[in-house]
Amino acid sequence: DSAGLRAVAAEPEELLATEKGLGAYWRKGEMQSSVETAIKERIEAFHIEVLGDVEGFDQRLEQATARSKGRRSGLQARRSGLAASMANLAASLSRPGTARLLEVAAALPPDADLLT
Repeated sequence: DSAGLRAVAAEPEELLATEKGLGAYWRKGEMQSSVETAIKERIEAFHIEVLGDVEGFDQRLEQATARSKGRRSGLQARRSGLAASMANLAASLSRPGTARLLEVAAALPPDADLLT
């Protein structure tokens, strides 16, 4: 993160007593290089972490897609079964005498015992 990068850049480089002034100036390239290396290492670590997160997300997405396909195929099977049941019901209702039987059944009280 940017706070971590600022912390790396802000870490002071220890200089020996003889490296004050002009000596430190000549070492500035070396110090910049060490800061760049630290920043690169943090970026690489973050990159590896992000790739792991993305890989995990891909797997969860594939699992969710598979579950969704399973539900859809189950729904399609139930719809086919329901359509066949409705077709059978329609065929039985079109038989002679079925309409009269339904009228009689509708006229019965809800608590009627038809088996006695």
